[in-house]
Amino acid sequence: MRPDGLPDLRTVPALVVALGLAAGIVIADALAHASGSPLPVWPWAAVAAAAALTALVPEPPRLVSLARLGRMAALVIAAVALGGLLAARDAARPPGSVAHLVPLDDARAPDTVLHGTVASRPRSRAGRTRFALVTDRAGGTAPGVAVTGTVEVTLGGPSWEPPVPFPPLRVGDRVRLTGRLAALPARRNPSDFDYGRWLARQGRVATLRVYEPQSVRIVVPAHPAGFGAATAAARQRVETAIARYIPSADGQALHTALVLGDRLALEPEVEEAFRRTGLTHLLAVSGLHILLVGMLLYGLLAGVLRRLTRRRVAVDAVRAVVTLGVLVVYAAVTGGSASVVRAVVMAAALIAADLAQRSSSAMNALGLAMLVVLAMRPAQVFDAGFLLSFSAVAGLVLLVPVLQRPIDRRPRLRRLAERPGVRGLVTSALATVAASLATLPVLLAVFGRLPLGGLVLNLPAIPLTSLTFSASLATVAFADIPALAAPLGRSADVLARALLALTERGDAWLGALAYDGATTGALWTLVLAALVVTLAAWPRRRLRAGALAATLVLVCGTVWAGALSRDADPHLDVLFFDVGQGDAALVRLPGGKSVLIDTGPSDDRGDAATRTILPHLRQMGIDRIDAVVVSHPHRDHEGGLPTLLRAGRVHTVVHNGDNFDSDVHRTVVRVADSLAVPMRAVRAGDRLDLDPSVTLDILAPADTLAHPSETNDASVVVRLRYGRTTWIFLGDAQLPSEARLVARYGSLLGSSVVKVGHHGSRTSSSPALVALAAMPGCHAVVSVAERNVYRLPNPEVIRRWRSACPSVHETASSGAVWLRSDGLTVEEIAWWR
Repeated sequence: MRPDGLPDLRTVPALVVALGLAAGIVIADALAHASGSPLPVWPWAAVAAAAALTALVPEPPRLVSLARLGRMAALVIAAVALGGLLAARDAARPPGSVAHLVPLDDARAPDTVLHGTVASRPRSRAGRTRFALVTDRAGGTAPGVAVTGTVEVTLGGPSWEPPVPFPPLRVGDRVRLTGRLAALPARRNPSDFDYGRWLARQGRVATLRVYEPQSVRIVVPAHPAGFGAATAAARQRVETAIARYIPSADGQALHTALVLGDRLALEPEVEEAFRRTGLTHLLAVSGLHILLVGMLLYGLLAGVLRRLTRRRVAVDAVRAVVTLGVLVVYAAVTGGSASVVRAVVMAAALIAADLAQRSSSAMNALGLAMLVVLAMRPAQVFDAGFLLSFSAVAGLVLLVPVLQRPIDRRPRLRRLAERPGVRGLVTSALATVAASLATLPVLLAVFGRLPLGGLVLNLPAIPLTSLTFSASLATVAFADIPALAAPLGRSADVLARALLALTERGDAWLGALAYDGATTGALWTLVLAALVVTLAAWPRRRLRAGALAATLVLVCGTVWAGALSRDADPHLDVLFFDVGQGDAALVRLPGGKSVLIDTGPSDDRGDAATRTILPHLRQMGIDRIDAVVVSHPHRDHEGGLPTLLRAGRVHTVVHNGDNFDSDVHRTVVRVADSLAVPMRAVRAGDRLDLDPSVTLDILAPADTLAHPSETNDASVVVRLRYGRTTWIFLGDAQLPSEARLVARYGSLLGSSVVKVGHHGSRTSSSPALVALAAMPGCHAVVSVAERNVYRLPNPEVIRRWRSACPSVHETASSGAVWLRSDGLTVEEIAWWR
């Protein structure tokens, strides 16, 4: 590698092949996702074979020839095709796959009996336990049907029922499970994490939901022996030592996360603070931990062994074997997660490069590690930890020399940086800045968010995490000597609480210092990546000029692509969120302002604002909601409002004036008052003036009492008019309220889009209202949970709307519904593609 930045590609063949392999995997996944089915393997195999044969053709005996360039291109094409082949192979479902047993209508299908082996450590949270099951047989009677494939199993009843205890399971248990077999879940909202696609990339082919403890039977308990028993005992030792010697519960939770990678005991607020500050990577057992456990051991062993023998070859061989052995054991103790395996492979590659005394091959060693990981699990290329780890290491190799140059060029700074007390701080600061800069494009691409405060917070947080982790290891190592373990544990607890305090303070001060850029798309991510490459190439004038030119081209292309896209034209967007059993619809007005009509439900597990609305606002770059219209103060419509208020996103709250006596409504009033957010009560005839091109009229309620006998009938009904299109939002208006609307407005209720009242209940959608509201070509949207205790929507109501509207959307079946209007027509946006 050149000492001043980017490597010469001819010296890093493993890196070139690894990048080609990763590109092939990404291309194959994108094509499969676009087509809706896995691609066949044979085209990839054919291209890979042809390109490989072309790369093996010997060069002709000519003085000037393009054969070498052609061979390199053929090698890259072969790597890309091989990546596509690996991805297609993993996505293929053979005839005996358990995925073929998934019923078309899983809501009405009978339960499925599966036999298999627990393949991952069961993890419990919020009353639900999840693990992977490697299946081998299906059916309740022997011998059943032979099947293959890994299923994601969830133990637990419906969300509205209290959790019940299930039999404890361990890795290796052979079990018989009876439950509801279903396909991998699809995204329910545009901003949702694509859990189903993530499961597919983890090798899962279906899901199984087990609702009752008696449906779980352990056929053959696991009997770990040998290495498995040793690692289980080591893990138990770590857990016992942490529980015994770490005084505080918060400290125990953090140390368990740092040492074992188990974050289940961490409070959700703590995890969210780490995420907002860009410090989440500190909680993942990966490169930092492997560095502390392995690489420091590798360095320390050199001094010890050299005192025993002068033979350098023997010293290097022994310390390499011991270090890698310790890393393998540690990986097994932590559960062998993908991030740990990846870090171990990277450490092995770097140790091998050190043994070969080829300091210039660090990037090639990185490429070798990528090749090994992707060959084992091609889907790792989509894992955030994979991308962050490799980009961070690349940043250390490529950017640290560049950042060091200004110091080396100034004698005074160089002398200061070489002082014993300063050298370590400078090295740590440069490494932190380099790794942070290199991971910025990954953070934007994967999370759609750049926590800029992390650039500052990582400087103290990484050393503090290293100290905390080291104190944990020391406490575990001396667990059998209480006189030493007790003070070490107290010190570890102090360090853990200091790290938690740093995160909490950093979240309070710098958490909001972030760029929410998910809407900028892939081009802006490429721009950011090009800027990082430009920085790495800065010392070399020619490379610098080329990188700057490429960056400018990308910037111009991104700007023009946004200007020429249809999204740049004025339009009205309405997104009916899938928030379960509740309502929430986000209206984006042509002028850029936003209105949220209802805020979804809240329950013991959280609220719709946290789960769905706020992530979407961040993703779309919406800083504030100009008006939140609460149709009526029931939990399923108002439950998310306290969270939105506390997040500082709400400018005004519009409501029906009903002082409903509930915990949620009292919280809304208290929080709005404390934050000085105006609350405006509206009546029929009022208007919301937010955009000159849009009319927002209030059709109901009329002059209701402060606390009507039926709160649903006091729902705020909103009519929106944009151009020739009309939209009506009926809240939970029931038959009496609908009768008043019909009598007062008649044909004025005709709408292009109707948000159906009361979740499609039979107490709403009277024939008279449907006849007046449904215009030719209209859309009717029913906001209802996929499975709900009320058995909504009512089939008769749905038939009534289908007979009047050509397009009836149920969030229960379709997920969120995104409609867009140019003022003349209304079209549905296929956000799931």
